[in-house]
Amino acid sequence: MFLIPDRHALRRLRHDLVLVIPGLPLTLLASLSAPPLVVAAAALSIIWVGVLLLLPALTLASAWARLDRRRPRRWGIEVTTPGTTPTGRVRGG
Repeated sequence: MFLIPDRHALRRLRHDLVLVIPGLPLTLLASLSAPPLVVAAAALSIIWVGVLLLLPALTLASAWARLDRRRPRRWGIEVTTPGTTPTGRVRGG
């Protein structure tokens, strides 16, 4: 049984593709640059070089995430930025 798409479904598909297709190169670049850097930093942390490499690796990953969240905002789609929640004071023993 074949489903014949209506105009609304085709319009929605076009809108979705306009959002997804430009993100493919961004995702490819992010997945080729950030994870190997984090893995190298984790592997080299044994000799303490990785600890120094971890800061730029996580900064790069954070920059890719900000760039990826910025893309839908250009199209008017609101994306919430993750943040830390205050946990309050830590009680002493």
